[in-house]
Amino acid sequence: MSKPNILSRVVSILAFGLAHLLAAAAPTNGQAAIIVPAASGILHDATRSAQTGRIEFSGDARLSGVLQAYWVPSWPDGKTEQRTLFLRFFPDRRSLDALPSIADDGRPPASPTIIQLYRGTPTAGDVFDTEFPLEAAIPILDQFFPSVPPEFFRYREGYALTHVRLRVRHLSSLIECDRRFFFSDFSSIGRTVADIPAFRLQETVRQAEQEAGCAGRAPYYEYYQLKPGAPDRSVVLRQTPDADSDAVMQLDAGSQVLKLRTVNDEWVEVEVLRSALPAAVKSTEQSSRGYVRRGELQVIN
Repeated sequence: MSKPNILSRVVSILAFGLAHLLAAAAPTNGQAAIIVPAASGILHDATRSAQTGRIEFSGDARLSGVLQAYWVPSWPDGKTEQRTLFLRFFPDRRSLDALPSIADDGRPPASPTIIQLYRGTPTAGDVFDTEFPLEAAIPILDQFFPSVPPEFFRYREGYALTHVRLRVRHLSSLIECDRRFFFSDFSSIGRTVADIPAFRLQETVRQAEQEAGCAGRAPYYEYYQLKPGAPDRSVVLRQTPDADSDAVMQLDAGSQVLKLRTVNDEWVEVEVLRSALPAAVKSTEQSSRGYVRRGELQVIN
């Protein structure tokens, strides 16, 4: 990710209501107002900000919220697939109220509704080590995730959610795609007594992703294009994962789909992107979900 220009010194600290402090910093790419709640355990770190070119906070914040573990596929050589595990944290409302927010160029303050977690401290060049090898992730998954989808480990895809307490020492923010991204370390994870239904956890994630714009894009979504499965260069989307199942629709090779899940070693469930739907289907309520063979998926270059 690219870095914003180095921040200049903090130029002022002003009163902000009864419960907040507002500190204004002046990066060369615009004016950033840093809003730190009076009760926050994590404060603006001007020295570290000047060193990294990001907006940095340091302290000791004890948060609660939704922890998400998810897989992201990649093809380093264009052919060989590898899957990497990452962690994101979604602070609950009470925790958000105690965390800093940042207003850029007169925009509404951006709060860390989604925090990308990293291991240890930033590496050389201040790069965040956001990848979690299985040996580092399994103790967290075993201890804090009571429910993990079966395909999560078998096919290394999708995500798992749980509600935890998280202790944070450093919080960093930078701008990418005109939105603020937040990164944090964590010194400890603990269980919460809250018994929150799975659909509530899902709703927390969905809402945070929507509000965050490009900063909240679901990184675990897997997009593919269909490759020919027949002499006429078409692929049949089927109602069930069975070659004898009725067809939902016939799609041209190259049509783009979102993979929803792997059913077994032969079949995957997909959703056809609207742009790839046949013209006769776009104006109808016909489902765009169905099943194709795994071998009919091709990486989008």
